[in-house]
Formats: sequence, C-alpha cells, structure tokens
Amino acid sequence: MDEEKKIARIEITFRRKWDFIRYIRNIFHLFLLRKYNDVNYCDRIVMSLSELIENSIKYSQKDKVHLIAEFKKDQVVSEIINYPKLKNFLNFKEEIETINQMDAKEAYVAAMKRVSKRSDKKKSQLGLSRIRYEGKADISFKAQNINSKTKKLNIKVTFNR
Repeated sequence: MDEEKKIARIEITFRRKWDFIRYIRNIFHLFLLRKYNDVNYCDRIVMSLSELIENSIKYSQKDKVHLIAEFKKDQVVSEIINYPKLKNFLNFKEEIETINQMDAKEAYVAAMKRVSKRSDKKKSQLGLSRIRYEGKADISFKAQNINSKTKKLNIKVTFNR
C-alpha cells in the first residue's frame, strides 16, 4: 500500500469466526471516530468492512482472514486477503467487473432488482454493489493461483472523504 501521508495502519489476522465481526467492527469504528471525527464517513467504512469480512468468512478456504487498513488525511484504504474456491472467485470477479462498469447507484439498483426476482435470498450478492454505492468506495482486486481449486484474493477498497 502507498506510504504517502499515512497517519496510521492497522493489520489484523483473525480466524473465520462470526463472533469476531462485531469486535473488529467496534475496533475500527472507535479508531475511525477518533481519527476523523465524522460519523457518516466512519459508518460507511465500517459497514463496508463488515460486508467484506462476512464474505471472507463465508467463502475463504483457509481458516484465517487478513485485513489491512491504512489511514490517511482524507482517505482510508483497506485490503482484505482471503482464499476462495475457484468457483466463488469467478463469481466475485464477474460481479466486481460488472459493477465497476456501471454508475454506483445503477449497479446497486440492478443488484436489488436481481435479488428481488430470486427465490433463494440466502446469497443476495448485494455486498459489493452496496460497498460501492452506500460506502462510496472504489473496489479493485488482485488474484493469484494457489492451486487448481483455490485463489489468493486481495480486495482493495478505497474510501475518500
């Protein structure tokens, strides 16, 4: 990650347990409020990180998830690293490429329409479009082959004030 004008950096590696989400969310929320004193900015970052963490817990093949966040004067850059199955990675890749080609609001509305027509609501796939629209974030990723069935996935999310 970029070293320029960095105020702080947090790195957390945690086991894929649902209980950890609230603790990580609380840590980040308190830290963000202290650094930026802007509740709306902090809330959209914490919501987005929660979405990413939940997806990592659901889809990673390894027991641990790695989260890095760098805090700059007017920007937060987060990166989450996990290891999805190839099938899940391909779904992610297709979704992120689709929503990045659209206006954030259009992508979110399209995703909500798609979900409303599905009978299986368990996997809404709203998270990424929600991060782009409600979180007002830019999303990119890098992938690397681990083996024929697993990828190492680095998802980078940038929040500007």
